[in-house]
Amino acid sequence: MELSAQEAKQTLHDIDDVMARTRRVVTAGHSAPLFVLWGFIWFLGFGASQFWPDRQGLVWLALDVPGIAGTIWFMIRSGRPTKNRLAVRILYFSGVLAVFAVVWAFLLAPFNTARLGAYIVTVIMFGYVALGHWLHRAFTILGVAVTAMIVLGAVLWPEWLNLWTGVMGGGALVAAGVTLRWWSRPASAEQEPGP
Repeated sequence: MELSAQEAKQTLHDIDDVMARTRRVVTAGHSAPLFVLWGFIWFLGFGASQFWPDRQGLVWLALDVPGIAGTIWFMIRSGRPTKNRLAVRILYFSGVLAVFAVVWAFLLAPFNTARLGAYIVTVIMFGYVALGHWLHRAFTILGVAVTAMIVLGAVLWPEWLNLWTGVMGGGALVAAGVTLRWWSRPASAEQEPGP
């Protein structure tokens, strides 16, 4: 049986589509534990910042060190190759975003500590929105949703902004991690992979 040029083109398009969806599902599955880890770190860190502002530097240090170690451990454990063009682009983008975040913080200073925390979270969420174009649309949805929640908290409950950021931002990361993990489960013949 011979394929026409149009049928061959459609078959190749279908194969590319399946490969792209598979790549998104794999990305989602590998990202899920990191979302959960950092969601809990945000919950604890911002919660502690709300109630013990004089100790928040030590609290964040105590949380960030194991968080970074856990992130590295998850990345090594996932066995994902780091020497590919997408990884290099993401690393480059993250570096540029970090530089601009420092410049913007300098220009916008002074912050109170709750506003500084909200600023850092929204810069990270901007990165998620941008990464959503390369990795998975869940990153974009999460970035927009958490940013909207932080702005809402800053406007309506500024005196509780740290706690709000911890509960809403951390909770959104945990929920996203659980959802991505669910989406990345192996699909049966009747199910399609996640979004």
